Amino acid sequence: MMRAFKRSFSIIIGTSYMRKWGLGKPPPSWNSNPKKRQFLNESVRKLDPTLDEIIERGGFCRFGVDARNLEATLFNKEHVGKWCGKIPSTKFDRIIFPFPRSSLSRFDRRDDTDLMRGTFRSSSKLLNPTGELHIIMHTSRQGVAQFDLWSIRDLAEEENLVWRASLPFDPKKMPAYNPKDVTGTPWRPYEPRVHVFTPKYSGWRPETRAWRH
Repeated sequence: MMRAFKRSFSIIIGTSYMRKWGLGKPPPSWNSNPKKRQFLNESVRKLDPTLDEIIERGGFCRFGVDARNLEATLFNKEHVGKWCGKIPSTKFDRIIFPFPRSSLSRFDRRDDTDLMRGTFRSSSKLLNPTGELHIIMHTSRQGVAQFDLWSIRDLAEEENLVWRASLPFDPKKMPAYNPKDVTGTPWRPYEPRVHVFTPKYSGWRPETRAWRH
């Protein structure tokens, strides 16, 4: 599974805890441990320990990966540092991109469209036959869905991907996740949803998909 992110690494820790404890809360021993909380809190400048924990849990972190050109930038042999690891060229069962954005405005028709079109085109090349691309998007408090405002489904279809489902995403069930906006300011997503896409000519079938996961 590959998770593509902007500046937040806490969601990676959050999903790793979900895999361990399911949708429940982490045990009190974790929640009451201030040292553990500071490891997961990038706002107090504890980025290195957060990345260290990602590595301890079997993950990798690579900087400068372009969602529009994943194959070239993810597997680039020039990645260096203790967090980058060795990633062989492979395909993924899930590629996850939460809250994509390329500008500070609500929607930049050129930059945000370029980001999403490139993400769809690039991701489709790195999914296995039943793989899925998950795009997590929010809704404004005025009721404007990012999915609709950005014409996401149209862009996906133009790149030969099929929109399969829209599922609720509750950040509160990931206590370690500290979402931030593009400026690094803490931010609470409003009614976010996970949009699931697959390549048009893949082996994906709804009847064989495990919808609990």
